[in-house]
Amino acid sequence: MERTPKISVVMPVYKVERYVAHSIQSVLDQSMDDWELILVDDASPDASAEVIAKFTDQRIRYLKHENNKGLAEARNTGIHAAQGDYIALLDSDDVALPDRLAKQVRFLENNPGVGLVGTWAELIDEAGNKAGLRSNPYPDNLLRPMLVFRNPFIASSLMIRKNALPTDLFRTMLAEDYDLTSRIAENWDIVYLPNYLIQYRINTQGLMGTRWPQIKADCWTTQQRLLTQVGISANNAEAKLHQKISHATTDGIESTEAKWAGRWMVKILQANETSRLYDQSLLRKVCEEVLLSLWRGAAKEGISTVFKARASLSELGQAPSLRQMARLAGRALRTPR
Repeated sequence: MERTPKISVVMPVYKVERYVAHSIQSVLDQSMDDWELILVDDASPDASAEVIAKFTDQRIRYLKHENNKGLAEARNTGIHAAQGDYIALLDSDDVALPDRLAKQVRFLENNPGVGLVGTWAELIDEAGNKAGLRSNPYPDNLLRPMLVFRNPFIASSLMIRKNALPTDLFRTMLAEDYDLTSRIAENWDIVYLPNYLIQYRINTQGLMGTRWPQIKADCWTTQQRLLTQVGISANNAEAKLHQKISHATTDGIESTEAKWAGRWMVKILQANETSRLYDQSLLRKVCEEVLLSLWRGAAKEGISTVFKARASLSELGQAPSLRQMARLAGRALRTPR
């Protein structure tokens, strides 16, 4: 009788002939072996299938779409075929470091209330050279309310308890992982392991590099749903502002926008006072953290932003600390103008 694997690693494949062998090998090199790897070829037009065929490990399963269906449907095909109790996502241009599966499954087995766990990531470029680190600076209890503004997780780092998955799985959109995470968070705890357990490739030919406007629009779809649950129906100006807040790290922000962002957050907090969708103190802390990050982005305008930031942050109900203001002043003074 064949043994059922504990973990199903789901890897969509599309135009990755350059990277997929490395991704597959990173699963084969895991410190635990109780897994299956499900490769879903989404009608890839390149030589990815030929690269995959060179791997003969019996734990590898190859599925193929006759027509291209997109990333969300490729993930769903893999999940429907999965036998494991846990679903580990790994994109076919990213890399799982050796202890990734072992550490995540151990955590989930010891924490039955957690439905999804992510990890920190080493960043690599298209050639595989190290390009930085991405960690999560927020405590786990802020992750659910943080989803109102941003997706703090990297899809390739996620391991999901199979019975925590909603019945419709990934929806057809480009920010499908953000949407799924937000729906899992409605009923389960979501957490980060403070370990670098994957390598995330900054690929200019990937979705982030080629379809950024649509990704932003799909992120707003999730955020709009969450705001509606809080009790807010955003008008056009508020919708644009919220999207600016969400993507300020990539797109930049000005001090005028940061000021209006603070007032928008006050409105969100007021709505949550009635709906009680989130713990109010945790949502306020998230608003403070996000707003502070916006003012850090606006610090390029000079030292005057420090005084504007203090007034803006105070509107959330708690004056910022001297340490926060000192750091913001330091950034403003260091920024060349």
